[in-house]
Amino acid sequence: MGMIDRGASMGWLSQYPHEQEITFAPLTGLEVVSTKVERTVLVVQVRLNINLQALTIEEVVSKRHKLIRDIAENMVVNFRPENDPSWHELISLHAKCTDDAKQELLGAATAITELPANSSNDDKEFGRRVNAIVAARGSVDWSSGLTAVLEKTGIGSVAALLERGTGALGSSLTVSCCGLGDELMSVVTVLHKLHYLDGLSEMDITQNGIGPRSTEQWCALLDQHDLPKLAVLTNWGNKLADDGLIALSAAIRRGRLAGLTQLRGGANQIGDDGYAHLMETLATGINPRLTVIGFYDNGSLGDKAIVAMGHAAAQGHLQKLEKTDLSTCCFGDEGLMALCEAEKQTHAFPKLQELRIAFNFITDKGFLVNYTGLEPAPLAPAKP
Repeated sequence: MGMIDRGASMGWLSQYPHEQEITFAPLTGLEVVSTKVERTVLVVQVRLNINLQALTIEEVVSKRHKLIRDIAENMVVNFRPENDPSWHELISLHAKCTDDAKQELLGAATAITELPANSSNDDKEFGRRVNAIVAARGSVDWSSGLTAVLEKTGIGSVAALLERGTGALGSSLTVSCCGLGDELMSVVTVLHKLHYLDGLSEMDITQNGIGPRSTEQWCALLDQHDLPKLAVLTNWGNKLADDGLIALSAAIRRGRLAGLTQLRGGANQIGDDGYAHLMETLATGINPRLTVIGFYDNGSLGDKAIVAMGHAAAQGHLQKLEKTDLSTCCFGDEGLMALCEAEKQTHAFPKLQELRIAFNFITDKGFLVNYTGLEPAPLAPAKP
């Protein structure tokens, strides 16, 4: 061995320390220097060459994680909106918007890279994290998001927005079908911070692919700056999932959005946990004014969620509900029976005009027992 090309002595833990065993790292090169014969033994003298570029076991295991970290760091370092001319209008509207955007991107990147390194070795998880980093970078492209909002609202430019003042958006903000995802919700949050949404009574942000992260940030902002005049929130066709709806439900439970009367969240990948959380919030009596609850086309929304709705109704907290759309979900007899039992026992839905429950898993039992009080008749024997 040389001074650099060395191995690790195993004598201190060997059963046979006198053998003076040495272990070498993987990929150690063995170069034959000379050979000689001693009686019947061929003696080969070799020189060791340690591969100084070889990775440690920990580095091999976390190789993909390092790649994710490098991508995230590259995204953060190269994000310099202050040097982008397209951001100048937004900066004129909100001087600290670049700092806010950088902080948001850094927070998202940190959350992704702090996950366990070895979990990145799963192909699906690796792909999810890479996509999450790319999505996080796209979500802070606020300049194009603001442009889309101004075009949708007919205001046209930041100059026109500034000239009209904080009442420029009036009582309605409709920015549906922009396809901007979290980027759009981040811009809505910026406008919210700057008091441009104070007079809003209706907000339509449908079909934009908005996810839970930006929704959580907007809901957190409500604690500092509520929108008590907002009565109609139309938020279907996005990607809120349970986390997004839970964030919104928690904000309502904290007394935010007290004027809300219509909430639409269909086609949002919402399941039992999110919808049940919303119903548990309503069961506290915090907002008895809802007249419309629409959560159709949420394929994981099952009996647990609808039973929670039945409990809220039975306690008298859905008295003003006029329309609810729960079609194309996955609840069955148990959920329907909970709703109908609440109606039979407490007259829970005195204002209800529409109950849409198509394309679920309701059978004769759920339908007949609850609507006619009759048990379903047994099926007749099949004819030959």
